[in-house]
Amino acid sequence: MTKECDLSLDELYAQLTDVLEKFQNLVSSVNPEMLNMFQASMAEILSIAKATQMALNSGGQIDPVKLYNEISPIFTDPSVFSNYQEKKRKIRKVNVVGLKYIRADAIIKALKSDVMRYDTTTRVQEVEDVRDDRIIPFLSSKVDWNDAIKEEMAKLKRHLIIEQDIILIDRTMFGPYAIEHMGQFSMDDKKAIFELETTLDLINKDMVAQNPKLKAIVNKYRPQSKDPNDFALGLKIKKILKSSDVTDLITDRQKYTDQWLDKFVDDLLASEKGKSIIVDWSNSRKRNKIPALVAGPLVKAGVFGCSNPELARAISKCHDIKIKINSYATYLGKTEEMPYLDWVLDYVKSH
Repeated sequence: MTKECDLSLDELYAQLTDVLEKFQNLVSSVNPEMLNMFQASMAEILSIAKATQMALNSGGQIDPVKLYNEISPIFTDPSVFSNYQEKKRKIRKVNVVGLKYIRADAIIKALKSDVMRYDTTTRVQEVEDVRDDRIIPFLSSKVDWNDAIKEEMAKLKRHLIIEQDIILIDRTMFGPYAIEHMGQFSMDDKKAIFELETTLDLINKDMVAQNPKLKAIVNKYRPQSKDPNDFALGLKIKKILKSSDVTDLITDRQKYTDQWLDKFVDDLLASEKGKSIIVDWSNSRKRNKIPALVAGPLVKAGVFGCSNPELARAISKCHDIKIKINSYATYLGKTEEMPYLDWVLDYVKSH
């Protein structure tokens, strides 16, 4: 059990993720109940693969906090991101008060899903420490703030980090709780858990936009690189675009140098489009496609002078997962699935 696990489980995880993503494109032709069953089964298999890989690589030991972080993208429904944007539109003006409204709704939704039911009985002092005056003003008038919900809030508060206007899930506390009971949680429970964490993180990002001084608090508990160049995402894209197999396909190497490619990636990640790329990066179902989403528009912009299969083949040689050339080449050429196409075309034209 101490032998290092190399590629087999990584490949299994990547292939199962790819199957799940492809299956989602057939939603209109599949019975919704069967689709939900399939997605739930696939997510469970993916999480088992991650846990097994961790055990194989660590002599049979499972780090609950690390595993919690690993399976978060698997059980985070992609709709969480679009739903959050819709909630922001509904409050019209995005400010601290409006964000607290959204946060209160998200917390109440999680509590009503009963995800804290396996936590121990609360103490009187813990319940008394839940300040009604800091919660009730931000609740919907339809919410019945009663003793039962207040007790659940006291349980959840054990697992929260609260500093000024920032509220985060304390993964060192909540991770072990969630992993211990993961086998007892339903699929809806798991989605509710990671929906709450993701929503809180999105709110915190907007809170920082309102008050940049809060960034220090977020970074203390969710360390982030200060420079987009240092993000794993940026490094991954640069590594692929600058590999010799890929650069051999560039039309004008004197113009489109390694420095040009580095700046292109930096500017893309720093743009408005970059925000959606970072969101997609957090979604395991979309992560492996990001190089295609970036490279595909570069073909259309004339940076690469090759066919999509040629570029897919070159990318496959330096990609850290096993990809099928034909399916990846098809993805490279899908204009309707290129959310960054217009930005890339304008960038190449002006640079």
